[in-house]
Amino acid sequence: MFDRSLTLFRLFGFRVGVDVSWLLLAVLIVWTLSVGYFPQSSPGLEPATYWAMGVAGLLGLAVSIVLHELAHAVVARQYDMPIRGITLFVFGGVAEMEDEPTSAKGEFLMAIAGPIMSLGLAITFYLLVLLIPGGVSLVEGEMALSAQAVVLLYLAGINCILAVFNMVPAFPLDGGRMLRAALWAWKNDILWATRIAARAGWAFGFLLMASGLFAFVTGRVIGGIWWFILGLFVQMAASSHLEHQVRRSILAGIPVSAVMRRDPISVAPALTIDRLLNEYFLRHYFKDPSSMTGASSVASRWMHCATKQVPRSRGSRSRTSCMHAASTTLSRRKPTRAGPSTRCSAEGGDTCWSRAMDSWSVCSRCATC
Repeated sequence: MFDRSLTLFRLFGFRVGVDVSWLLLAVLIVWTLSVGYFPQSSPGLEPATYWAMGVAGLLGLAVSIVLHELAHAVVARQYDMPIRGITLFVFGGVAEMEDEPTSAKGEFLMAIAGPIMSLGLAITFYLLVLLIPGGVSLVEGEMALSAQAVVLLYLAGINCILAVFNMVPAFPLDGGRMLRAALWAWKNDILWATRIAARAGWAFGFLLMASGLFAFVTGRVIGGIWWFILGLFVQMAASSHLEHQVRRSILAGIPVSAVMRRDPISVAPALTIDRLLNEYFLRHYFKDPSSMTGASSVASRWMHCATKQVPRSRGSRSRTSCMHAASTTLSRRKPTRAGPSTRCSAEGGDTCWSRAMDSWSVCSRCATC
């Protein structure tokens, strides 16, 4: 999902990374806190102090989001739901699931773990405001907060907002997943449950977009644009999850043997580029042939675009072995195994191909030009 993410560290066995889009959000948060929120909440401090408070607020928010997603990931692992990693991006954070949940109970507990973590963090930050030395004091009969207490109070409030916002029953928010899990457990029909939750996501996304437009025309330009984009993201994510579930339902029960190619077209590494193009690509329109050497066969990834990098004058001399690219992900699947259990057939398109070998099929993910 996030090909441009940078790995920061590993936490409880999960990769924690940051997408480049998070940098935009980070700059916006620091600027908003340092110039607007903190000067209004605690006037009379030096500008450098406000900027330090802004950076501290950003770091606290990032830690809060990572812990929120970590709660999802830990529970998901307990219910055999593989998590690729945790990534911070422009709309917050996400625990990247590699596949759909296998049970309604597992999805419900995984979804509710995040808001519970956020509520726990909110309580913790609020208690720290009361416990730190000099955090709360009386100045001329009025309560005054130190700079540290103001930052902690902000983090307590933002975690409350994260918990409440994520509990909205609209897919793909945590509340939407909880709604789907409840409907799934009731009807034992995950596709029907996904449709209902996705429609709720569409409605909520439309509400966010309408709120953004209203804010925009009333003068709150940046906030209006932000809410509109967030609503659009919620709608797109809901549609994507529904489409994925529809594909899985269509392929449910179909064995890999029904869709795999048992007699793939093979070429020898010694074949020239000219002959590869004219006798194979153009004749059979087969993008990803398997390279064969003698009796041994190797499932490999071929990139059609690589042929475009070979000058026409060298086509009769260059060999296909020069263009060979080894597969990065290779897995074996029984021909009797259901189609949706392999992500290749579930995702559709021509990103994957199958080859019969020793009564097994070899599934290889291919690159796109």
